Amino acid sequence: MGFQDEGKNVFEETNKVSQNKSTEVVGNVVNENKKVVEPPVNTILSKPDKVIVGKKKWLYDWNETKEGVEKLPLYGNWEDTTAQRIIFNRVGKCGSRSVLDVFKHLAKVNKYNMINSVIYNQTRTSEEKKNLLVSVLLKVDPPFLFQRHLHYIDFTKFGSSYVKYINIVRDPIERFTSQYYFRRFGDGKNDKSTRPFKGTEEEKYQVMKQTA
Repeated sequence: MGFQDEGKNVFEETNKVSQNKSTEVVGNVVNENKKVVEPPVNTILSKPDKVIVGKKKWLYDWNETKEGVEKLPLYGNWEDTTAQRIIFNRVGKCGSRSVLDVFKHLAKVNKYNMINSVIYNQTRTSEEKKNLLVSVLLKVDPPFLFQRHLHYIDFTKFGSSYVKYINIVRDPIERFTSQYYFRRFGDGKNDKSTRPFKGTEEEKYQVMKQTA
């Protein structure tokens, strides 16, 4: 599985300004782009006077709270409108857990930030939560990948068109089968994501059979 965008790695920085451009033209482009990527008015963030850069880290867990924002890689090159901003809004039971292992490895190799949400069972978000997610993600130092079980959020409604989505789909029957057994026994990795089975012991251990 590869990430290609017109022959280029989608996480490869592409912000190359021609040396022949005049200062006035470059300034106009930057000013115009700033208007597009600015977060909502009610943002909780503001650009600091000085950015303190510590030891580089590629993987971050975020609990989607205002208090947890300070642990994320904010600012840096955040105003670069050409750098990749990817959201992997995972569809349940489509193999995303396996793909995450690949993304984590690539984050270090290809030097992009990977933000992992620790919220597992809230695919629908309130307007307040959408505002928080957009405000924070537009300040994360790109290139980055944010992963979460999440319904689509239209970033253009918040003044930005520079966020891209990727996802994985699966054969519907195979997905249903995976969900059937997951609801009963979990995946053996994360008990927090497994809800108690609602049914009798006999129903719990019933197996699916292919009838076709």
